[in-house]
Amino acid sequence: MAERQVAGKPGAGRPAGGKQAPGTSAGAVSEYPGQRFGLPQSGPRSAGGVVRRLGALMIDWVAAVLIALAVFGDKNQASVQYLALAIFAAQIWLLTDRKSVV
Repeated sequence: MAERQVAGKPGAGRPAGGKQAPGTSAGAVSEYPGQRFGLPQSGPRSAGGVVRRLGALMIDWVAAVLIALAVFGDKNQASVQYLALAIFAAQIWLLTDRKSVV
């Protein structure tokens, strides 16, 4: 089967690393999110939908802002914003399962 080209680059339609997921072809349409990466359709290690991802992002960001407000109070808005960003980055680094990153 011919390799799919995106923007004139060979292999641009493949996942990171250039490997095709097992059981899929280059032009196949996925039946569920994460199928082309070899993830299960449901359960642990499955890809979450857009709404679930945005909800998790909002929960993490609100938690970071609340922690920053608890530290600085409402006096210095610039410091609260930068601290919230730093806390959010720390949350992502500490709470993300780095073993599952492909």
